[in-house]
Parts: sequence; structure tokens; C-alpha cells
Amino acid sequence: MLITDIWNFLTGTVEITAQGSRLEPFLNLCSARGIRLWEVRNQQGRFRARMSLGSFRQIRPVARRTRTRVRIGRRMGFPFLVKQAAKRRVLFVGSLFFLACLYYLSTLIWFVEIRGAERMVPSEVLSALSEVGLKPGNRKSRLNPSEIEQSLESRFPGLAQALVTFNGTRALVVLVEKAPVPSKDDRTPADLVAAKAGVVHRLVLVSGKALVREGEAVRAGQIVIQGIIEPRVPGQPGAVGVAVPVRAKGEVMARVWYQQYQEVPLKFTEKVRTGRTYSRQIIKTRGREMITWGRSPIPFVEYEEEKIGNELFTWRNPIINVETVTVTYHELVSRPAQRDAIEAVQLAEARSARDVLGALPPASQILSVKSQLLQSTAEMAGILTTVETLEDIGILAQQQPHVLN
Repeated sequence: MLITDIWNFLTGTVEITAQGSRLEPFLNLCSARGIRLWEVRNQQGRFRARMSLGSFRQIRPVARRTRTRVRIGRRMGFPFLVKQAAKRRVLFVGSLFFLACLYYLSTLIWFVEIRGAERMVPSEVLSALSEVGLKPGNRKSRLNPSEIEQSLESRFPGLAQALVTFNGTRALVVLVEKAPVPSKDDRTPADLVAAKAGVVHRLVLVSGKALVREGEAVRAGQIVIQGIIEPRVPGQPGAVGVAVPVRAKGEVMARVWYQQYQEVPLKFTEKVRTGRTYSRQIIKTRGREMITWGRSPIPFVEYEEEKIGNELFTWRNPIINVETVTVTYHELVSRPAQRDAIEAVQLAEARSARDVLGALPPASQILSVKSQLLQSTAEMAGILTTVETLEDIGILAQQQPHVLN
């Protein structure tokens, strides 16, 4: 698609308007003779279309045979630009000078972006980069990314790795900081309490005293692992019967149930594709967009977009980033639809499972999803959905005062 557009630009294209009583034979004869037309738009007894400049020279016999009047509208492409530039030599020379300046400026660094500096001060990183030559106004060819990375890693002890890449006129510096050393606050005594009500399925004790057992029901806020230890050896710190506060650690996997009531409509309106499409190609570069073809307004009232993007230059650190995006607009129409009670139950279960899964902590899973149809009319179905999950419900909470024996 892109190669065809470049070829059309180099050879030139024209937009024609055809008018007559035999437009359909005109199109059929063009197709039979290999004359390619695109972006064909019918407009009340006439149509507009685009075609290559070379094909336009072959269209006269077809127009004469079908008695169709063909007129040229817009002229686009390199041949017409050259013809216009020949009449304006000063403008042509100025354009070449502008392009030369633009190319030279594109070889310089104009923006320095830093990512990943959470504990490091960005201004200090920028100062260090400026000392090694990475600053706005310097040429990229004089900079060695590997040397800059080594300089940053040796200067900042808290930096695990640095990555420097050039993207057009922008220099991207990605910093990977070393993991912070755990602070003393991590040893502050605390209890592990249940964040939600459920039934304990598995309990793994690391530090503290377990107050519940597997298979036991717990309520939200109940202490499941108490932040104390009771030494068994007399004469050592924390004698028998004396509780020593610690930070409770462990895993409390529990079965938790969620219930959600939904009223699902049985009659609804759905949007479906008609099969008609309209395409548009866009070239993106330096934050700007230019439509190469498909400039006409979208001919659909309701539609959905489908985008496919490709980078024109795929090698590392190109001077100019150019991306072509082909946007296809699919026409949509609304039509009445109806679902039965079984489909309503399936929809309610999918919605509930999605909502619950999005709120679950890591390493959790859904065990089962069950639904009950509570009421049903001609218009809606009332469904109660129960989602059973297995999740870690233990969370740290400020330790409550304990009675020391």
C-alpha cells in the first residue's frame, strides 16, 4: 500500500469528475482496459475518482465511446510540483535550502528525556549528561551511547543500569535504580488481619502466632496471625510466658464469596457492521499527521475504527521517525435484538467474573461462578451471581496492645 502511494506521488495523479448517462458502462470499460480508479464517490448522476496521470491519457477513447464527459479537478504528485517550481525558481531554491537546513537540524540533539528516576534527582542526571556532551545542540554523530551509559553508572552508586538511545532529535535516557535497602520500619511489630470475610483454605506461618486454623471461618478485621512469639527456653530473652512483639508474616489463603445482583435486559439494540468500509492513510512524523489519501469526510454516521500502523524506517536511531497508519472505518447500524434467559445468565456471569477478577490481588484465582435466576419478565431478567475465589486475605495492621502473661 505504501509503495503504491509513493509510486503514485512520483508519477502524478489527478482527480476526475465524470458525468453522463452511461456511467456504469464507462466504469466497466475502464476496468476491462486496466485503467485503475480509486476513491470513487457517486454524487447525483456523476462521480469523482482518482487515477494515475499515465492512465488519464488512455481514458479518452473510453469516454468518447460511452459519451461521458470527463473533467480534471485536482492535480497531485511530483510532476505537477516540478512544473509549479519551474515557474517559481526562487521558491524552489528556497525549498531546497529549507530542506538542507531541516536535515542538518535533524542531526542535532534537541530534547533529552529521562525515565526511571524515582529516587535520583533529574537535574543532577542532566548535569552529568551535559558534562559528557549529551545536551541540546550537540550532534548525535559525536556521541557514543555506551560511553555515556558507563559514565552514568560509575557516577551514581544507586544506579544499576543506564540505557541511552537516540530517537530522531530526542535522546532517551532510561535509568534502572538499585532496589532500596529495607528500612528499620519493616521490623515494626504488627499483626496480620483478615482483609475480607472467608474460610481459611491454607495458612503458612512465617513469623508470629497463628490464631486460626484451616477450614475456620474468619470475619473482616479479625487477627489471623498475631505479631508475638513465646520463647520456650527459660533464661533467654523472652522467658516462658512472656510474649515478645514481632512483625507477623505469613500467607492466609482463604475462600471468599462475592455476590452481585444484576438486571439484564432481554430486548436490546446491538450495533453490527454493514460491510461498507472507508479507508484513510495517514503519515505521522514529528508529532504531525498528514493524510495521503482518504481526505473526504467519513461517509458514515456510526462507525468503528481499525488502525494498522507501520514504521517506514526500522533501523536503530533513524534521523526522522515516519509511521504510516491505515485507518479503516467500518459502517455500523443499530438493529433490535433479543436474548433468552440462558444468554442473560451467561452475560451476568461474565460481567461479575470480570469485575471480581479486576479487583483481586496477585496470585488469586476464581474457583467457581454460579448464578440464580430470581425473576424474569418479557423485558428483563434479575440474576444473582455468586463468585467464589481463592485469595490471600492477610494484611498488616497496627499491633494492638497484648496482655503479657
